[in-house]
Amino acid sequence: MESISKNYTSLFIVAVGIGFFIFTLFTFYPGYMSHDSYAQYVQVKSGDIFNHHPPIIVYLWKVLDKIIEGGGGIFTLFSAVYWIAIILIAYSLGTTLWQKIGIMLFLGFFPPHFIMIAQVMKDAGVLASFLFAVAMILFYLRKPRILWLALAFMMLIFTSCARHNSFLAVIPLLYFISHLFIIHPIVASWINTKYLLIAKISMTVILTIFIQLVIYYVNVVNVKSVALWPSLAVWDIAAVSVMSGEMLLPEYTLTDKHMDITRVKEIFSEVTNTSLCAQNPSKKNREVLCRESFRFRAGDGLKTEVLPQLFRDWLYIISHNFRFYVKHRIRITEYMLGIKTKAEIMPFNTTTLTNEQFKNASFKELGVKVIINDSSLNKNVVNILYKIKDTVFFRAWFFLMILIIAALYNFRKTTKTLYTKLSTCLAISGVFYVAPLVVLSASLDFRYSILLVTSSLLMLLLEIAPPVILTKQNELSPLSTHNIL
Repeated sequence: MESISKNYTSLFIVAVGIGFFIFTLFTFYPGYMSHDSYAQYVQVKSGDIFNHHPPIIVYLWKVLDKIIEGGGGIFTLFSAVYWIAIILIAYSLGTTLWQKIGIMLFLGFFPPHFIMIAQVMKDAGVLASFLFAVAMILFYLRKPRILWLALAFMMLIFTSCARHNSFLAVIPLLYFISHLFIIHPIVASWINTKYLLIAKISMTVILTIFIQLVIYYVNVVNVKSVALWPSLAVWDIAAVSVMSGEMLLPEYTLTDKHMDITRVKEIFSEVTNTSLCAQNPSKKNREVLCRESFRFRAGDGLKTEVLPQLFRDWLYIISHNFRFYVKHRIRITEYMLGIKTKAEIMPFNTTTLTNEQFKNASFKELGVKVIINDSSLNKNVVNILYKIKDTVFFRAWFFLMILIIAALYNFRKTTKTLYTKLSTCLAISGVFYVAPLVVLSASLDFRYSILLVTSSLLMLLLEIAPPVILTKQNELSPLSTHNIL
């Protein structure tokens, strides 16, 4: 009778999760497309693939576009993976029916998560695949079979390929997967106890190298590769120029040799590099100046032969104006964390295509039938989210504080469990996801911090998980090792 009751509970949880998935479709389908989304969809239709957006999204979109044209296919897939992951996490961490449902409501409808999964873009894929990888790890801890670790690894490969800065964030989870594999009783029996740590580190390195090779293959084969760093370099130099009041931009970066510091100040934005190169329909003069003055974007950018010189000039200008550079990067960090002011939040910002922009000639030229979700449900949900967009729910510093406090709490625990180790790895993942952006980000958006949010929420949920105690004799105790393979 107890097993029958558990089966009914599991089926009910799945049914509730499917209901939440359907609600997501009704609310947002076919999803919000930004200018970045549109740029990738142009690649889907044209077949000309560039690496300035992760090509793996284009490859996936090409397949789905044959089934559902437009953004609806990839939105549905990411939403499905998202809710499947949340169902599995709730099943793994919850001990009662209502606790499982509570976890699903908390994790699935948490405002940054719910609005992120509505986007037709790489960040939604990163969120969904990362959650699924963690779900497989948690599922392994409840029903230990190597298949779940393999699926987790596959999802982390996608996470790494789907966004340029996500590679570092998956390394801590690769270590945890390696840890679980090596301490498996059968595997551990082949390895001398003295070399278990070396084995874990070695396996982590091997998995990391494998993912790096996959990333290289995806970003190079049949892809028109362009240098991505020049836009960052020019933005940094422009920022230092504005702060110092001295025109430091090299002449070869300009199409207008008469560009002076006054005009640079006019078009410069302290939150994004796109003001130097992209169209801005709301400010016609700025658009004209940008298009005449700067040329470092993919396709119409700097000539390859001047890039080594730009790199040297970039380092030289930074080193000789280090105070202004540090001030520029501190300001970026403040914006990114939401300390100084709010970062952009899709779909509330100006870079998300409006309904009218969806209907413009650019989409018509692609031969795409535009579908707009302007239902009352959509409007009501977005209005609710809009009302809280200026709260701590959309401030990265808040989640960084949660992560730090949870990590310190784990450190002080006298009894370490596998969940404690997983929580620590998630803390490192969250930090690794945003840390590179302090020096490498060329624009700011709250979505850049999404895995920081996810990691902090998962760390909180792990505190309610049934314990898996680490012991010297058997690190999987009290898990059964029966059928673990």
